[in-house]
Amino acid sequence: MISQKALVVSLVGLATVLGLWLLRASRRDKGFKLPPQVPGIPVFGNTFQIPALQQGPWAKKLAEKYGEMLTCKFGGSTWVFLNFSRVVNDLLERRAAIYSSRPPFPMTPGIMSGDSRIVLMPYNERWRMLRKIMHQILSSRQQDVFNPFQDLESKNLC
Repeated sequence: MISQKALVVSLVGLATVLGLWLLRASRRDKGFKLPPQVPGIPVFGNTFQIPALQQGPWAKKLAEKYGEMLTCKFGGSTWVFLNFSRVVNDLLERRAAIYSSRPPFPMTPGIMSGDSRIVLMPYNERWRMLRKIMHQILSSRQQDVFNPFQDLESKNLC
C-alpha cells in the first residue's frame, strides 16, 4: 500500500507541475492580442465543448455571441476562428504575407535536415530564394534540358 508520505509528495509534485504549466500558458499569450476567448476547462480548454457531430450550429452560436473572430483552446493549441467571409478575405488575402509562415517546429527541422528542408522552413528570405531556385529547375521550360537524362536513366533501368 502507498504510504501517506509518498502520496503527499506526489500531490505536491503534481500541483507544482500544474501550477508551472498554467503560469507558462498565461505568459505565452501576452506577446500579441487575441480575439475574445471562449471560456474553457483549465488544461483541456474547449476540447470537451465541441460536439462530435454537427459542429456548424455550435460555431454559429459562438459567432453570434463573440463576433467576427474568436479564440478557442484545444489542449495546448490556440485556434482563432474567422466567422465572416469579409474577415477571411481581409486577413488571408490582403494581409497574407503576415500570416503565411508555418508554425515554429522547435526540433524537427534541425534534426531532419539541418534546417534546409523547404517544407519545414518558415516563410523568410531564405525560403523565397530556395523556392525561386526550385521553380526554375522544375518548370516546364526545363523539360527539354532534363529529357535526355531521363531517357538515359530509364534505358539503364531496363
